[in-house]
This record gives sequence, C-alpha cells and structure tokens, in this order.
Amino acid sequence: MSPMWSVSKMKGRVSIMSKWKRTAKQLCKEFWLPLIVATGWVAYNWVGQTFSIKEAITHFSGSFFFVSYMTGQFFRVRKQAGMEASVASLQQRLEKMINDFQEKSLWTINHITGGDSYCYAEPQLSRQSYLGIRWDVKNSGAFPMYNVTAKIDDLDSRIYLPSGQLFTRSEVMTLGDIPCDATRFFDWHHFGGEDMQHFTITLDSRNGRIIQDIRIKLIDGKRSVALRLTKDGEIPTVLKEVIPENFPRDVSGNFDWSEPEPRSLPFTGWVPPFDHQSKS
Repeated sequence: MSPMWSVSKMKGRVSIMSKWKRTAKQLCKEFWLPLIVATGWVAYNWVGQTFSIKEAITHFSGSFFFVSYMTGQFFRVRKQAGMEASVASLQQRLEKMINDFQEKSLWTINHITGGDSYCYAEPQLSRQSYLGIRWDVKNSGAFPMYNVTAKIDDLDSRIYLPSGQLFTRSEVMTLGDIPCDATRFFDWHHFGGEDMQHFTITLDSRNGRIIQDIRIKLIDGKRSVALRLTKDGEIPTVLKEVIPENFPRDVSGNFDWSEPEPRSLPFTGWVPPFDHQSKS
C-alpha cells in the first residue's frame, strides 16, 4: 500500500468524521429544547398515573414536534429580522458609497470644467491716470478656470459711421488658466475726465460666459466703481452686483445700468482715432 494513498484515505476519513460531528452539533443545538420539553411533558403526565408505552410515545411525539415547530418559527423570525437588519445596513453602506462616488465624480468634473466658478474684473483706482487702467481679473470660485479670455468694450467710444457701421474701441485679452483665489491683470485704456465711464467685459472660459457691466464714476474728486456680473444663458442670471452708496439712484432706489447711446460721426471722411476697433 502506498504511503500517499494511506494519507489520502486518512484525510478522507477525518473529513467525513468532521462533517458528522458538525451535523450532530447542529442537531443538538436545534433539538435540545424540544427534547427536554417533550421529556418533561411525558414525565408530568406519567406522575401518579399508569399508561402504556404507546401513550408515552404519543405524548412525547406530539409535544416534541409542537415545540420543534415553535422553536423553528422563533429562530426563523429571528434570523429573518437579522437578515433584514443586515440588508438595511448593506443598503445604507451602498447609498453612502454611491453618494461618495457621485460627490467625487462631480468634484472631478468641476475641477476639469471649472464648475460654478467665475471670474470678474476690477480696475485699480489708485493708479495714476497717465499709467492707464490696470484691470485685475480674479477667480472667485472653488475650482480653477481654464482658457479665460476677456473682451473689454468702451461703451463711451461707440460711433456710428455714415455707412451705418458701429465702431467701438475694444480689446481682447487672453488670460489663460486662472487657479483658485488667483489673479491675472492687464492694462487697457485711461481714466478720462468724464463724470462716468461705461465698460462691458465679456469673460469667456471653459465653463461658460460672464458678462460684466462696469461703471466708473468721479464723485468729489475720487473715483468709485460699480459692477454687475451676469451669467449668460437662456435665462441670464445675475451673480454679483456691487453699487457704492454714493452712486446716484432713481426714486425707487435703483441704479441705472443702461448704456450710453452711440454718437454719430462728426463729418464725412473722419476716422475714429482708436488703436483697436470693433465693427458691427
């Protein structure tokens, strides 16, 4: 007889014995209570009386199966309740995992596209007039902005030519990517002697377009700026509006954001002395 075959045979016997041992243990676990109750019931009915083995078996079997059924139902209900609790716990964990996945996916998408972040421009009012206006373009959101360009129009410079064309002094600035809480700047135009200067800045980026209205007003020898940011879309949405208290308002307390009317060309043959012009 081969030693390997003997070892294999021994392992098979040990496995069978282990299975029978587990089966016996499970039977004792499930039927010890019906066995005790049925035995006690037979003893209770036998005390002080004489009856046959047939009656004893009848009493034993009836009580044994009744108690077995009741304990089986009890364990089934308890197991079902445990399974329901486990399923509820699993469902909660799955919902949490799904919510976490959705949040992380949304964060990733927003980080790639810019999310709901937006930029806006502010002129530095402290610079000397001969240095020109420095415009600070700031990222006010929680996500980076990508491929940012700014088109600024001087609304006070708009002039109609005899041909009906409208010329506007404007400039397009390529600002690139702007990280969170970062600022890009560009120089354009000068502070004039007008009571109020009107500008419109169109900020385009990967996540959409912002149209910004800017009014710079000279009050008591000092300049103040009002700005309004509108998210472009089917339904334009005002994101931000800043109006100093000393700016003029109508009787209802509202500031007039209307644009100045374009002027007409003074005479035929005259060309607006602008370095950069847009024609429409």
